[in-house]
Amino acid sequence: MKNVAPSRVDWTLLLLAGIMLLGLAVRLLPALNTIVGGQVIFNGPDSSYHMRRIVYTVLHYPFPNLFDSYVSYPDGYVIGWPPVFDFLAATAALILGLGSPGAFTIEMASSLLPVLIGVLTIPVVYYLVRGLLNEKAGLIAALLFAIIPAGVFRSMFGVVDHHGLEVLVSMAMYLLFIRSVTSAKKSDMRVSSLSLTGPVAYAILAGIASACMVLSWDGAAIFIGVIVAYAFVQYVYDVRNGEDSGYLTVPGAIASATGLAVILVVDALGAAGFPLITASMAWFETIFLAGVLIFFIVMAFLSSLFQKRRLPWYGLPVATAVLAVAAVAVVWVVHPGFIYAARSGLIYLAGIDEVMGTVTETEMLFMSGGRLSFAVPWAYFSFIGPLSVLGLLLYLYTARVKTLKQGEVFLLVWTAAVLVLGIMQKRFLNILAVSVSTFGAYAIYRSLQLAGLEEYLHPSKSKKPSAARSGSISTALTLVSCIVALLLLPSLISTIAMALTPEYYAQDWNSACQWVSDNTPKTSFLYSADNGTHPEYGIMSWWDYGNYILYRAERPAVANNFQTGVNESARFFTAHDESAADAIVDNRSARYVMLDYRMGSPYAGVQYGIFEDMALLAGENASGYHDRALYANRSANEKYYDSMYSRLFNADGCGAGYGSITIEPLEHYRLIYETHGDDPVKVFEYVKGAVVTGKAAPGSEVGIRLNLSTPYDVRNYVNSTLAGPDGRYAFVVPYATSSGGFVATGSAYIVTSGVTSASVIVPESAVLSGETVPA
Repeated sequence: MKNVAPSRVDWTLLLLAGIMLLGLAVRLLPALNTIVGGQVIFNGPDSSYHMRRIVYTVLHYPFPNLFDSYVSYPDGYVIGWPPVFDFLAATAALILGLGSPGAFTIEMASSLLPVLIGVLTIPVVYYLVRGLLNEKAGLIAALLFAIIPAGVFRSMFGVVDHHGLEVLVSMAMYLLFIRSVTSAKKSDMRVSSLSLTGPVAYAILAGIASACMVLSWDGAAIFIGVIVAYAFVQYVYDVRNGEDSGYLTVPGAIASATGLAVILVVDALGAAGFPLITASMAWFETIFLAGVLIFFIVMAFLSSLFQKRRLPWYGLPVATAVLAVAAVAVVWVVHPGFIYAARSGLIYLAGIDEVMGTVTETEMLFMSGGRLSFAVPWAYFSFIGPLSVLGLLLYLYTARVKTLKQGEVFLLVWTAAVLVLGIMQKRFLNILAVSVSTFGAYAIYRSLQLAGLEEYLHPSKSKKPSAARSGSISTALTLVSCIVALLLLPSLISTIAMALTPEYYAQDWNSACQWVSDNTPKTSFLYSADNGTHPEYGIMSWWDYGNYILYRAERPAVANNFQTGVNESARFFTAHDESAADAIVDNRSARYVMLDYRMGSPYAGVQYGIFEDMALLAGENASGYHDRALYANRSANEKYYDSMYSRLFNADGCGAGYGSITIEPLEHYRLIYETHGDDPVKVFEYVKGAVVTGKAAPGSEVGIRLNLSTPYDVRNYVNSTLAGPDGRYAFVVPYATSSGGFVATGSAYIVTSGVTSASVIVPESAVLSGETVPA
């Protein structure tokens, strides 16, 4: 019997598996403190709307909701988010729940999905970088991406969002496309020699990935556009070098045609009554993918024409630009909506939209609060950031004197695009993380190479290194490796700290919304809120928190994180006249108001306060809410404390003195709940209010007071007025007497005039219906 030689251990795959396990561990860390009381405390409001949509999909499997009457209440809203992520989460929940998952099973399945997506992205990064650089750089890039905060924060447990899927699908699309192009180049592929293997198979898979990209994010055109940009540069580069570009045209045409075919099938399903994406999104992406296919056909013709006639290469980009302008003009005439949609996308990318200007994730990378800052780049990249800059400069230096291969051209174009996106908006930090990991890995690899990595691993067969030489190489490698480890350690520590530190306002909003869900009247059509349905009432809040209300409170939201209802919400919280605020609430059919500490002004001592954003979006001069006598000692002024936000949050609607400033009480808003955490949230009910009337001495001052108490505080509802010429007075009061619950009230209102006082009992029915109660 022959001896069978043991199979050689594939150390590369073992190392990659170990890196994936490390990536899995750090991404699971948030589970230690976000699973509370049989619920997952989701890290970020967008996760909450994804959860609402996932639950809807579970209940109506396999269809997601494309319209939601709970959003932008009472108008409703078409949901623009593509459905792939939510569909995958719903499918996972149904599998884990054996067909009928409970709420906690759905939350756990949805929370684990981004972790799985993040871990699967690690080998994709490895294979992509291995093809573009080399195997060792690929392993290092995979390690960096596994631990870099910018690569982890969108794929942690509890971050139920599609951003991680964007990275996975786009990187898979690039990997498959560039493999198709490079293998077509090696095999000198022509149309006459096509087969469903090798380059063609890769191109088809790249096309399917591009369709998945469309179904994963409504900005898919940006990532597919990177392939178009690369192809354009490659065509021009080939004409300059006198090379035929058939190897690029065939994969490009096949990939774009495949992606278009898949989206057309999705469109057909929608027309047949099985909608998977909104109609507006379907036609935009269909036109875009058709344009990509036309681009490859036209560029093939132009590049061939320039080569055959030996025209100067720099004429190709000019000719392409002229044709592009002509194409835009034709589309403008035939389908102007496409141009408007594309323009909206460019405005979003530029961050010049008024609302987008107040959103943190749309700020430029090196800006914070309108000022130059390196805090965010350092927090998310640490020393890997400077390493990547060094690696990029080194790569550009070595690439300047050689003819670039297809993968190298793609790497440079892709890097330029990612840098522009990442610097323009913090939203693209996780995409930028791949590029930073790539060139950080290149810098580390070259450092190890200079320290003798190649010679140490693969000594020359003709001449073995001496013991002394081998020892010196080992020492150099050890020294460089230790330095690299020290440089990477801050990133790992930062990632762990970030994973163990939930969004500071998440717990309070989760608690407040759960209380609302349990203690206020249920609304109809919760998970069947399609077009034509109309829930009974909505909740007024700032748009940052609307998704919390939609999912955990299970109530309609006037404003939410789609930036719906922003202007009305801003005008409500900055209103100085209660009747004006009431008109907004009435117009939006809101019954409750929810607000938090963070909505206050930094000039009133609120760290990271956002009140000035509300003032800006209400069409006011934000600086009018704080005094600027001394620049270093700005403080909120009477106008700020007179706003509905301050009268509700700072004075609980009760009326009080705030320093030298008097805050007037509110007549139609009563506190019914508050949290007591890092970011206190308060819930108010909007009521008609009971009318307390009586007689006193004409022209005399009449006061009214009611004791209130909560588990956290004791306070008084106070108001005053002047009796009329006939001695009559009237108060509108929002609280009933002898009420229990979270806010307990005294047995009676005390009405005083001079030395005379009287007790008034106000029933709940009077408060709700606006009845008159005599004193």
